[in-house]
Amino acid sequence: LYGLEAMEIMRDVSSDFSRQKIKNTFIDATGLRDIARNFDDVYQTAYVDLDSGFYKRLTESVVRSNREARQILLKATGKGEIGRMKVVQALRSLARHFDDALEMERESEKRREPTAFLNGKPIVTTVQATAIDSAVSKLDEFVLASPQQMMKNLEGPWRLQLLADKQGDGVSFFNTTTAIQQFSTEKMVFIAAGPSGLTSIKCSGKLEMDNSKRVLVRSEIRTEGGAGSILGLFGSNKNSGFLAAVSRQQQIISVDSALLITKSPAGSRKGKDADKEHFAVWRRVSEGETKTVETNL
Repeated sequence: LYGLEAMEIMRDVSSDFSRQKIKNTFIDATGLRDIARNFDDVYQTAYVDLDSGFYKRLTESVVRSNREARQILLKATGKGEIGRMKVVQALRSLARHFDDALEMERESEKRREPTAFLNGKPIVTTVQATAIDSAVSKLDEFVLASPQQMMKNLEGPWRLQLLADKQGDGVSFFNTTTAIQQFSTEKMVFIAAGPSGLTSIKCSGKLEMDNSKRVLVRSEIRTEGGAGSILGLFGSNKNSGFLAAVSRQQQIISVDSALLITKSPAGSRKGKDADKEHFAVWRRVSEGETKTVETNL
């Protein structure tokens, strides 16, 4: 029996028969009421306005490879050369691959507990490197340089190209001013000269390298040029701009024959402006600019 005929017979059999009651009983018995909770994955959808200006800018700023990211930074020498959001996306892409490579390096250095002894000494084996090697190839050929190689490449003078926020499109270019620093990795010292408000400033100090995190730490920093009252009057701020870039801790993402790319280490900055000027890009000074650098330093 089906449909109306079945319902009429059920009413004759039981005076308590109700279609709604039967439906609720069926739902309770099968668990349909809470069916979404029985799945491990819960999918959510959202409306995206494809015609919005922000979405268009975001899709146009997608960086697909490390090679593309590096090419973007090589071209981003001033306003109008490359979109600011694309510059930030290029830096974020390199930073993600750097963090992944650094984490894999730490995993590869972990040692297992000794299970055997030879001549009274524990035999300690390292984690197999096959998984690490295969994972590196998936990082779009991003190669994490050793601390020794980084320090070797760091030697010499560098010109500040830009400072960029951690996200968004906040980028400050330094193509219209002279902002330079020079490293001596043999003596582990640095000297720098650049703008500070409406004046210029020079500073120097010592260097230390945290090899495990690739963090460059500066200490015993001394500044020269410009009275403190004048610097304050013209808005100089040691927490931003060139002076901050040459005094804060910097985690080296990459350093080669052309570019030095750094970011602020996790937890090294506090406050509402912690994401400001998160990245710094320095360009190696060419041989033709050497005299200019020596004059400023």
